Amino acid sequence: VDRSYQVTAEYELVEGAEAGLYLFYSEKAYIGVKASDSHFYIRITNKANKVTTEKSLDGNEWTVVEEGVDVSSYHHNNYKEFLALRPSVMISEGATVKAFDYKVLQ
Repeated sequence: VDRSYQVTAEYELVEGAEAGLYLFYSEKAYIGVKASDSHFYIRITNKANKVTTEKSLDGNEWTVVEEGVDVSSYHHNNYKEFLALRPSVMISEGATVKAFDYKVLQ
């Protein structure tokens, strides 16, 4: 399991659709961003359980949505399930994931 990583996804949507990128442990414990723009990018950086979420319309200029959120409590002792915090893509009908990238950070 990587302790620090960055996940980036690019989306294209038709009107009325929505999509998002999350770090998901369970229905009770997750962090991420969703949007309904026609074309956008979402990036999540997890550096040793400190998570930053960002959104971009062009993949070059990023806007921070949340920064430094502690996810170290997203585990069995708090949520009673033997799961793992993992990157998850969410799309509705009319949404397409154009690209997805997972990069290990040092």
